[in-house]
Amino acid sequence: MGIASIPAMDLIQEQTPANVGTNERRASTEEGNLACISRFLRSEHGGFHCLMAGIAIALSLTLAALFRLESISVINLHLLRFALQCGVPIMAVASYCHWAGYGKLRDGSLLVSWSALFVNLLLLPSYAAARTGFPFQDALLARADGLMRINVGSVAAWVHLHPTFERLSIWSYSLMPGMVFAAIFIPAMGGYLRRAKEFLLATIVAALLASCVLAVSPAIGPWAGFHFTPYSNQAWYVRELQTLRAPRLFTANPDYTCGLITFPSFHVALAALGLFALWPFRWLRPIALAVAVLIAIATVTTGWHYASDGIAGILVAALGIVSAKVLLRLA
Repeated sequence: MGIASIPAMDLIQEQTPANVGTNERRASTEEGNLACISRFLRSEHGGFHCLMAGIAIALSLTLAALFRLESISVINLHLLRFALQCGVPIMAVASYCHWAGYGKLRDGSLLVSWSALFVNLLLLPSYAAARTGFPFQDALLARADGLMRINVGSVAAWVHLHPTFERLSIWSYSLMPGMVFAAIFIPAMGGYLRRAKEFLLATIVAALLASCVLAVSPAIGPWAGFHFTPYSNQAWYVRELQTLRAPRLFTANPDYTCGLITFPSFHVALAALGLFALWPFRWLRPIALAVAVLIAIATVTTGWHYASDGIAGILVAALGIVSAKVLLRLA
């Protein structure tokens, strides 16, 4: 009697109004979450976020395959540091904005998150590109500068004799991280979401294009083409580049071994892209223009780049911007 009554009691218990209500609320919550995700994917920027996820996955898989083929291992704490210091807070803000109904702030936060991710991820393609072993093109780049009547060796020597200009050049060259941060954060959180998306896509295209050029037209630097003594960090960079090109396992640590692209100058490309991102803000235009010009000039006065590198960097940035506008129309 007691044993036979247990299933019946369970059945009665399962059908109590409290349990029925709990199941209904659970089902309603799941349907609500699915509907929320569906609305997000169908929103104005949902397709863009899907595109970014696809690019990140495809780039990661491609890099993993290339690094395995080319015997490159990576010690990369950038992504972990991004997740802990930047990604988690940004995603928390985006989640709150989504819950509170602040659509623009949500999409702006997600754009900042994507940009921070790709800033780290795009450090890696240049390692695979530099590994190809094509001959250096420093003599050709020096001749190109000669046609423009620019001798980077003479410029660097003059700057080195004038400490004030030397300090200004080094300081100007170091403005790049601040320029990139402003270009990522200000348009995304200032409501210029389309410009923020264009900047992100243009940077991805420009970085991949610059890496492809590096693969077939590598260069050491102006000190090789114009035969002057490099700074200690430039000499160290040459040793890292030669180690990378040697046919043995290379362990890449982007905290210390990055910035392999000489031609085209990605410093100049990022300066141009940063100016493009900040141009809609009238109060920022003079500052952004001045910073971009200082960075471009410093690539030559510090001896890090040929003048022709800078011109190529501007072209790469322009191609990135055009490609980004086309991709956004198609997305």
